Amino acid sequence: MNENKIIDLTYLLNASSDKEFLFKMFSMFKTLVPEIRLLMTFALAHEEYKNLSELAHKLKSPISILGMAKTRKKIESLERDSKDIINVETYYNRIEDIFEDCSLAIDDMIECERKFK
Repeated sequence: MNENKIIDLTYLLNASSDKEFLFKMFSMFKTLVPEIRLLMTFALAHEEYKNLSELAHKLKSPISILGMAKTRKKIESLERDSKDIINVETYYNRIEDIFEDCSLAIDDMIECERKFK
């Protein structure tokens, strides 16, 4: 995995030692991330801040399951702020930062899949 590994698989590996389960979680994350990103971009462009907050909430669970603690804090902050409609001018950069973390996490997953196969 990359030197600055962003995921911590402790929770998932304690939940199941089955590598197929792990791969299924990776697959779901890889599918969910682009969908949520697109929906967040749309919500932001249309100033649908309540929807943005709900999407952030939806992304929080998979981020947590993958042990992405720093990213979880970022998504929780975005969720709160967009729910209260504060710091709107920061949303775009914060969303980009969150999805950069998700991209790094996917790189980690690909590396992990190579190791476990």
